[in-house]
Amino acid sequence: MAPATVSRQFGLRGPSFETAVVHLRQGTCRIAVVGGVYLSLTPDGLVGFSQLGAPSATGVRPFDKDADGFVLGEGAGSVVLRPLPDALADGGRVYAVIKGIGSANDGASPGPLTPTPEGQLRAMRRAYADARATPSSVGLLEAHGTGTRAGDRAEAQALRRLHTEYPDDDPALCYLGSAKALIGHSLPPRTPPRADLSRQPPPAGRAHR
Repeated sequence: MAPATVSRQFGLRGPSFETAVVHLRQGTCRIAVVGGVYLSLTPDGLVGFSQLGAPSATGVRPFDKDADGFVLGEGAGSVVLRPLPDALADGGRVYAVIKGIGSANDGASPGPLTPTPEGQLRAMRRAYADARATPSSVGLLEAHGTGTRAGDRAEAQALRRLHTEYPDDDPALCYLGSAKALIGHSLPPRTPPRADLSRQPPPAGRAHR
């Protein structure tokens, strides 16, 4: 939340989270461990969100017409990032290949609970451009999907607008999901980075894009 607050205050729209991938691409490091942990050890966070009316009273339902908020989750996770040739040479198990990255901040906006479609659209444009991919090459989108009306609406609008920018692209079927329906919404690490899975079946033991 702190970087987003600074971005809103100064109207910043630059990237925030892809430092590890950039350093791996540049060759300034050969391995990176990326992760985070969130434990709700005091009631302060839940009390604050409750005063804003953000948590759901019935359970999180991302992109559902009856969605009424999120549910706080706890968890910890980390991934090891390496250049693909290095991982394959060492016989490592490759779970996914990062084809492209993109991030952005909303800049000046009403607040962290009212995201704008423009910021999310800007991040997706950068990711698709970096991957040299088009929306039709993606068969599954793991969305942020908080279950809040404002957040889900902004994300759905951004996805629709992205597809209209590729009028000649094949409008193939793409599934949309959010892990928050199962594990809730943790805070600093959030859910895993958005993964765009190619409709091409990957080789055994690997996932692409």
